[in-house]
Amino acid sequence: MIRLKLLLIAIISLLSVSMYTSQLPMATFAQQEFSNSNSTEAVTSTNDAILKSILIVSQVSVIGITFSYFFFHRISGKKIRKHKESNEEANKDFIYGNDQYLKRFTVIVSLCSISITVTSTGIILVSAYELSRETTMDLFSTFSILYPTSVGQVWAIRIATSLLTMGLAITHYALKKRATKKKIKGDNHVKNHSSKTTSLIILIPLVVIIIISSINLYSNSMISHSNALPFFSSFAISMDWIHFMAVSIWIGGLFFLSTILLKGLKSSLYNHRSGNANTNNNDNKDEMKNSLKNTQHTLILLAYFSLIAIVSLTIIGITGMYLGLVHLQSINAIFNTAYGNILIIKLSLAFPLILLGRYNQLKIQKYAKSSKDILKVNFNNDNPNTPFIVHNENSLSFFNTVNRSIKIESIMGISVLVAASFLSVTSPPSLSASTQDFISNGNNNNNAGATSTSMIASDFSALAIILSVVILVLGIINFRKNQQNIKDMSITD
Repeated sequence: MIRLKLLLIAIISLLSVSMYTSQLPMATFAQQEFSNSNSTEAVTSTNDAILKSILIVSQVSVIGITFSYFFFHRISGKKIRKHKESNEEANKDFIYGNDQYLKRFTVIVSLCSISITVTSTGIILVSAYELSRETTMDLFSTFSILYPTSVGQVWAIRIATSLLTMGLAITHYALKKRATKKKIKGDNHVKNHSSKTTSLIILIPLVVIIIISSINLYSNSMISHSNALPFFSSFAISMDWIHFMAVSIWIGGLFFLSTILLKGLKSSLYNHRSGNANTNNNDNKDEMKNSLKNTQHTLILLAYFSLIAIVSLTIIGITGMYLGLVHLQSINAIFNTAYGNILIIKLSLAFPLILLGRYNQLKIQKYAKSSKDILKVNFNNDNPNTPFIVHNENSLSFFNTVNRSIKIESIMGISVLVAASFLSVTSPPSLSASTQDFISNGNNNNNAGATSTSMIASDFSALAIILSVVILVLGIINFRKNQQNIKDMSITD
């Protein structure tokens, strides 16, 4: 709990830094250099949007997967201590499962970091190429022009943070492998006196990865449409960053479930299934009950993700309403502008994703309750092994079904991110209005800001406030319900 609080403090500190850096010339320079195109980011071509979609998916993956890996590591602490008291085979299986999670985490984060490096370089090169076509200058000259600007500085931030993230992921892998070997070969004195210190050292790279990758994601907001707003731009930039942080934790968490958690669980379930297939005596009943406890623990982990999703979706909804308000400025703009049409596509992809997540959540809760009932009825009596064998056989099929469903969620999440990337390179109505105000008011920024603020329709503002309140209330209600469901699913020895 203390480490989670430290992580929260670090993120809040990063938000404070973002509020400060949004006032620096580096952040405002983009508004000046791209004011003629009504955007703070070089709107070039479809290729630029495709590259940015790959970039965003990679950024989201790093943040979401690392956050979920850290979160579930803390939640699983009690399970690790319980496994130390179980038999040797269970310990071997648990260590094997952890090793699979660790390898997948390191490989995926490293590949995403490489992808960020490549796509970031591709984006600035595409911008330089487009500028060279407009100015008839060579590519090297246009790149030299872009590099000192905020576009070049953002590119440098992305390269540095992604390479550092990959190095930290590899460092975490090495520390974790070393600690695992010590636990296997070390004596009880070493285990008891150094476990807490070792655990803290192992988790430090994960916390740093989350902070650094948050800075990487913040670089998107530095040159986003929000930076070009003539009124409260620093606040809008922060809202844009918080919005994408919540999206990253939600959709990136789905990537973690489908590519790491459930993949690693499958090998464990196969081992238990093969070990129990030819046994039907009471001597192996403890082993089968231990397998069922593992299944129940995984179901509880999946239920915990619903809490993360609810908080993320609540933040996404509230910040999204604000960003929609300041960029669209009227309800009609949703239907009459390209920016609004792409936003409709994005929301059309997001709502089915939310509904599918809710369906999977209910299915997991139902299966978890049935698992708990079997444990309660058969735990301390002489009933035959049949209920355990049947349930263990069905668990593999159930998790395969859940894994396929979460993979579909992940694909839908990628489609939402692709739509968001096209949205980010499309000029919103707010920038067109800001440019008109800028010209009509004789370059007077204060008057332009006041005029732009007054252009936001009052009925749209009222609708945004009402929907934000509804989203907040629904989020609180669902969060409390899921907290209670997790308590009902938990088993006590």
